[in-house]
Amino acid sequence: MQHKLLGIVVFSAVVFTGCSDIVALNSSVTDSQAATDGKLAGVWTDGHDICIIREPIEGVYPILYAEAPDPAASGSGAEQQFEGRLLRTNDAEILDVVPAATDEFHLAAHMWARVRPGDKELRWAWLDSDWLRQMARAKLATQEPRDRMVVTSPVDAVRAFLTAYGGNDRAQSDSTIWKRLN
Repeated sequence: MQHKLLGIVVFSAVVFTGCSDIVALNSSVTDSQAATDGKLAGVWTDGHDICIIREPIEGVYPILYAEAPDPAASGSGAEQQFEGRLLRTNDAEILDVVPAATDEFHLAAHMWARVRPGDKELRWAWLDSDWLRQMARAKLATQEPRDRMVVTSPVDAVRAFLTAYGGNDRAQSDSTIWKRLN
């Protein structure tokens, strides 16, 4: 029965997330362990979409991502709400991002982004490279349905893994550069 339940949970994590090729069932950082960075909060644009990162509340950054509408595509222009918890390591700042709204039919899968906030720009890169997948296979409990990896390890193991490997440039996909609007 537990194996069947894990299969349902892993399937939910794959189907209901779309930003990163690696997702985790557990956070990499708890609210009380979360760091803050005064340059992270703001209104950001990549020239197309908008990302609003609010000041953290008890270690949690409320995030609103608004996709620019495309008149040719139905359903475009969607808004999504997330929560972010910042993990600061010796090498990097890693934002653990999870959808803000969940219910009993959706699993809140965690995604990791390496962030480099500055006064006028924010560099954002998902931690989902092939190299990081290889490291995760060797160091963490994972499942790989479809084309996505689901990490099932507990919080402490995920945090230790990201502390060891998340700051390596080989861990990230291409960076998006967001420009500050405020």
